[in-house]
Amino acid sequence: METHILSDIDRALIADLTASNNRLAAALEGQRTEKVYSCKDAAELVGRSPQTISRYIRQGRIKKVVRGGVVGLPESELLKIKPQ
Repeated sequence: METHILSDIDRALIADLTASNNRLAAALEGQRTEKVYSCKDAAELVGRSPQTISRYIRQGRIKKVVRGGVVGLPESELLKIKPQ
């Protein structure tokens, strides 16, 4: 069996990559469990027109997600524009 000795730099790189991977996995997991709405459904939920929702996306007021070429709006984004 061959023995490999890691330098301190190698250990630091492995630790950084592991931490980065864990953050990415956590972020992606949050997106998978959050409900995503179509622009039309989102508009109905927040009492706005689909055109207004599209304008909010273009203006950067809310963020869209694209899955399989289909645009959707996460529920957390709709909370930013939903009337109280």
